Amino acid sequence: MAGPELPPSLKAFVASQDWTFAKTYAKTWPHEYLVREKVDEALFMQLARHIVEHGYAGTFYKRDVGYFDEGGYVYWTMYREKSDPPQKDWYPQEDENIVNRCRKEESYEYKRDHGLLPDPPSPRLRRTDGADPEELSPEETKDLQDAVQAEFAKRMNPDRDPPSREVTADSG
Repeated sequence: MAGPELPPSLKAFVASQDWTFAKTYAKTWPHEYLVREKVDEALFMQLARHIVEHGYAGTFYKRDVGYFDEGGYVYWTMYREKSDPPQKDWYPQEDENIVNRCRKEESYEYKRDHGLLPDPPSPRLRRTDGADPEELSPEETKDLQDAVQAEFAKRMNPDRDPPSREVTADSG
């Protein structure tokens, strides 16, 4: 069951924003996003809360995600309820800083339901053994999470080099 539509103030907010296209996923998961620090913070948080409170439970491969449909778009955040099982890269709602959206026909669930799923987002995780691409091993899941976090950090801080995972004699 669909939740209530966005109130007029939030409809005006999403319509007036310059959404950033996620270039990294242009071929597989085209979507766009807003960054909290670059827009009206109060309206951003109202939008994030509306998505969570009036959306529906869905998935992205094996990850649980909350979605909200409006005007031909699917919206989502990375926020999780406190009662949800902890996931490494999710955080409390007050820390939300990204709202994503894509056209309905580009959503995971639409692509899954119509047999259009691409390989998992990271080339390192593409299955070569004939197994279901949705069935990732724990190691593959960790690699995917690390790749997504590294890409997010790179986009948020383009002038900084990513931290090295290399262990040196000084760091041991």
